Amino acid sequence: MTNNEIMKSYLKELVIAPLLADGFTGQYPHYRRVCEDYIELVSIQTNKYGGSFTIEVSVVFPDLPNKNYVDWDGLTIDQLTV
Repeated sequence: MTNNEIMKSYLKELVIAPLLADGFTGQYPHYRRVCEDYIELVSIQTNKYGGSFTIEVSVVFPDLPNKNYVDWDGLTIDQLTV
């Protein structure tokens, strides 16, 4: 097993599994959790050369008049990403 494969297996066990257990849905690398007033987004990017990754986190407030995201008319919640 390469170092990259080992890192990805630990990433699935220690990061992705707890996200899913905490109510996030989606598939690698994009996960989302719909709350009452907002949507939480998490995206995981692995380095193609192996051994490292980046986690991006964002929150969308779709009902606020002052939008904090690009207009998503026509997109479903499942298509939202960080």
